[in-house]
Amino acid sequence: MWGCMWFRGLRCSFCRRPDREVDKLVAGARGYICDRCAREVMRIIESTPPDPETLARTAEVHRRSTWNRSWHFAEASGHN
Repeated sequence: MWGCMWFRGLRCSFCRRPDREVDKLVAGARGYICDRCAREVMRIIESTPPDPETLARTAEVHRRSTWNRSWHFAEASGHN
């Protein structure tokens, strides 16, 4: 006897379409997204104007991470 394991199949975590009904299914950390839902997400992202506050925070995080990387490089290469 094989036990009671059975395979339900994979499906999009957003629209719930099974993998046999979509062209592509991408695995994430906790679920899957199909090509149709991914296209819809991209449409929403591209049509939504960016929030100025979010842009400012992103720029600050990028500036800090760039500075930290250059500092670590200088330390490692002995150019500090």
